[in-house]
Amino acid sequence: MEEKRSWAEKLAVVRAFEASGRSRQEFCGAIGLAPTTLDGWRQRARESQRLVPLEVKPGGWGAGAGVAIELANGRRIEVRPGFDAETLAQVLAVAERS
Repeated sequence: MEEKRSWAEKLAVVRAFEASGRSRQEFCGAIGLAPTTLDGWRQRARESQRLVPLEVKPGGWGAGAGVAIELANGRRIEVRPGFDAETLAQVLAVAERS
């Protein structure tokens, strides 16, 4: 049974594999890990690269408050109370491609 590893440990294994130049089978055999487990960790690592940390600032988050998102490139998206969720989804999709 696979021992419990922290996400940091799993990510270190993924990075070690990527830097190793070995095949999945060879790398996993050397460390006693199932290739499918490595595949799952690699997928999660790819997905986590698309996430960015958010900072929630106090104030203005009461009932009826809007939302403001400041992107790393300086762009700002503001959503006022009563926004149309479908329009916001379209705006975010465009912002993610930028």
